[in-house]
Order: sequence, then structure tokens, then C-alpha cells
Amino acid sequence: MGSTAEGVVDDLVEILKIKKENADAGINFVLHCDAAWGGYLRSMIIGTDGKVRISKDADDGGFVPFLPLSDYAQEQFKAIQYADTVTIDPHKAGLIPYPAGSLCYSDGRLRKFIAFDADYIHSTDDNNMGIYGLEGSKPGAAPVAVYLAHKTVPLNKSGYGLILGECSYSAKLYYCYWLVLAQTEANFKLEPLIQLPDCIPKSGGIEGFDSPSDMIKFIRAHIIGKSNTEIARNPRALLLLREVGADVLMNCFTLNYKPKDSSGFNKDIVKMNDFNNAVFEKFSLTGDGRNIKDLKYILMMNTLASNEYGSALNTMTTKLGITAKPENYKCNVLVNTILQPWPNDPKFVNQVMKDFARGVNDIISKMK
Repeated sequence: MGSTAEGVVDDLVEILKIKKENADAGINFVLHCDAAWGGYLRSMIIGTDGKVRISKDADDGGFVPFLPLSDYAQEQFKAIQYADTVTIDPHKAGLIPYPAGSLCYSDGRLRKFIAFDADYIHSTDDNNMGIYGLEGSKPGAAPVAVYLAHKTVPLNKSGYGLILGECSYSAKLYYCYWLVLAQTEANFKLEPLIQLPDCIPKSGGIEGFDSPSDMIKFIRAHIIGKSNTEIARNPRALLLLREVGADVLMNCFTLNYKPKDSSGFNKDIVKMNDFNNAVFEKFSLTGDGRNIKDLKYILMMNTLASNEYGSALNTMTTKLGITAKPENYKCNVLVNTILQPWPNDPKFVNQVMKDFARGVNDIISKMK
């Protein structure tokens, strides 16, 4: 429910149908839902009608719209309650300091399957949480922090849901800026792992989009360079943002470059991976003696395998112009994560894109 590799949500509704079909045939199994990264986003659909409200003071610089989950993601998050076990990490989208992880059971008896007891610990099962789980001793500060956070910030649209809905808006906004950046640079290409959909249907009387080119044209005219208030007052812009990009606060993309003294783009997957690794090192803390104050921002990187990501990875690498790749290959993918609502002022985002393009072009000038 929100993978840390690409920020997508599995089709839990369909998996539950399969579980029921097997149960009806006398075959049952325990269904575990990994919501460690995305579980808190369920608070976005608790106590909400999905409408964006704009206050009278929305023209102030601090206004950030609440962006509802996509229709698909909403259905999946509603279905979490039917899983047998769920992992949810408060130290991720719960914004609690590490380590604060949780394993939740629909039936508390299940926890006894991973219980470990020690002769020197004299307590009952009911008052000793330390015997459940594989890691043994646990710090008491973590559950106290989670308890206080939940008492202070409600687990619904007025609390965590509101914060994460604003984070979702920021993440989708960056997705749009990455797309446009990809089409304005001469020396490098950028392709998202999650491509634009073929179309976005009409919704609630709001006109949809017939094609990816239609979406790109709209993004350039009505999202890039626009204030949060302007976007929030444009129902079609909010519809597009809801339905594009990853479901969970993350953008994944890969770059390819045009070698010096060449009229075309690199075609080799190995060289492209080296290039993306160089970009990652420039915008991360991995370099020797790197001072965090010298970084404009930090990107992450994952390595994805073609035998696991199939057509999604093949589509992305083909669009990047990669023709020299084996049947089974790996691809470095850069990751931009948003876990706060505010880095979305158009001047700020444009500066981020300029700094990124400058850094990438600097790397290209040094590529062999």
C-alpha cells in the first residue's frame, strides 16, 4: 500500500476477491498488507467529502490545497480493514521520529505466532508487549511519541489526512514540473516510471483529458508557474493532479543524456545507469566529505530489475532511446519524495528545476 520503490498501491480489492473465492472453495490463507509507507494516507478518506475548500485568505503565500487520493487509491485504502495483518510505520508518513513501526492484527491471537519468551522475564501475556515480534526489546519512547501525536493530530481529514493531502498535492505538482523539464532540455531526457495515463475520464461534470499530449498542453498552460490558489480554483487542474503520477508522495524517473560531440542520445543501458548514478551522487550525501549545506536538495535512487518491472521499465527505457540492453537488465531510477506541504511556490519549484538542470548538464560535460 505505497511501495518505497515507486510509490504505487497494489490492487488490494482484487486480491481480496481472490481470497474470498478460495475461502468459498475451502482454501483459506492469511492476507498481510504492507502499508508501512502509505498506511497513514488512509486518514485522507476519513471524514472527508473530497472537496477542496479555499479560505478567504487563500491568496496568502502559505495556502496549500488538499488533494484527494485518486479514485483507484481510495478504493484500495478503504479495503485495508479487511486484511488479516497490516504493517504501518509511524516513522514514515506518520512523521514520528525513528524507530516507530507497528504490526496490527485483525485477530489479536495471531500475534502469538511470533511470540518469544524468556525465563528471566516474569510477566503475563497481557501486560508484556516485548515478547511479540522478532526484534525483542523495544524503546518505550516510540509508542509514547505515537500516542501523543495521535492525540494531538487526529487520524482523519482534519489532522493527518489534511497534512498528507497537502503533501500529495506537492508531490503531484513536482511530477508535472519533471514532465515539462523533460521536454525543455536539449542535452538530456527525463522519463517517469509511472507514465501519464492514456486518458482521464470526465468526473463530476469536470471535462477530462483525451490523451497524454492533451495533458502536457494543459499542464504547461494551467499548472506550471501558477500559484496554489490559481490551481485550487481550477477544477480541471485538480482532476489532472489527482489522477497522474504515483499514489503515495513519490516521483520516480530516469535520465538519459546526449554524449558530447554527438547528434543523438546514448543508447546503452550501462552508460545510462552510470549517468543516473552520477546524478544521484551529485544530489545526495554519498560523496566523500560532502557538506549537507552545499546541497540544494537530496534525491534518492533505486535499482529496478526488468524481470520484476516488465513493461513499465521497458516502456520507460525505450522512450529514453535505449536500444542496447540485454533481455534481463537493471535500471537506476531517481526518486523525489515529498513529506511536507510547503515546497511548492512556483518560484521555488522553478529554481529547483533550474538547479537540477544545471547540475545534470555539468555531469554531461564530464561524461566520457
